[in-house]
Amino acid sequence: MDEGDLANLASALRGLGIVKHSQGKINESMTLFMKSAETAQRSLRINPKSEAALYEACQSHYWIGYIHYTNNAFVKAKAEWKRYLSSAEHLKSLSPSNPDWLIEESYALNNLGALSFRIGDMGSAIYFFRKDMEKKQGAIAISPENFRYRMEYADSRSWMSSAIESTGEISEAGLEYEEQINELKNISIKEVHYDKWKFRIASLLQLKAANRIMAGDLIQATQASDESIEILSSLIRKNDAQSEWQRSLARGHVIRSEIDLMHHEMPSAESHMAAAIQIIEQADAQTTLTPPWKRVRIYIRFMRALHR
Repeated sequence: MDEGDLANLASALRGLGIVKHSQGKINESMTLFMKSAETAQRSLRINPKSEAALYEACQSHYWIGYIHYTNNAFVKAKAEWKRYLSSAEHLKSLSPSNPDWLIEESYALNNLGALSFRIGDMGSAIYFFRKDMEKKQGAIAISPENFRYRMEYADSRSWMSSAIESTGEISEAGLEYEEQINELKNISIKEVHYDKWKFRIASLLQLKAANRIMAGDLIQATQASDESIEILSSLIRKNDAQSEWQRSLARGHVIRSEIDLMHHEMPSAESHMAAAIQIIEQADAQTTLTPPWKRVRIYIRFMRALHR
């Protein structure tokens, strides 16, 4: 097979791996991702400048690293994501003016930042998130009207804020959250995929609420929490099939109940906790709860038991 056929085969193997992964067949998906990575390398040995093969190498190394990451095999995950970064850097060097390749490089950096964050290495996390943001800023400079790039940048900035917050810089992180929220509100007015932006704003408002709780500013925490609940409730009234929105709304009610407990406003706290439980129970009745739902439900039960 020539380089193009090999790149196409790598893509097909990766696609099948994604299907197997979505079916919970993790070992089978890992085998396919590894075969995809090997096939991409065969293509690159024929033509080291094949952008199609380099892109497939990026994706395969991402998935192999992701499986290691979810298995808490962080050393192996880091090794794969460094290979991902190396492939992305090579890809970008071939077409420096292609903003998609800058974004691909930023994804690899963000993954390494998230891994560092997970293991508590905040210095490395901040370094990778900063580099990640620089790449995304470069892509936005090339294509300023691409709102997806702006959304990606907002996500990276949120990671950076969380890392800063974890170092104890509560006030600095709080200002970062506030700036991000205002920026997204201004951008969302022009964006056709308005609901996605509104959800992102609601998520940031929850982070701001948690930040303000840590800072002892319960007034701003309450305002941010209420605004998040209002936005998410409005989104769900239009489309109640989005489980991510529902899970976030349940989390928002939990945050609001925590604030009420600090104010010793027990009826309101119980009301918000009951709302969160109702959302969880409805999700449980519709389908088997996924791990993120289970974590929210366990937390709600813990909070109720703690304050009875």
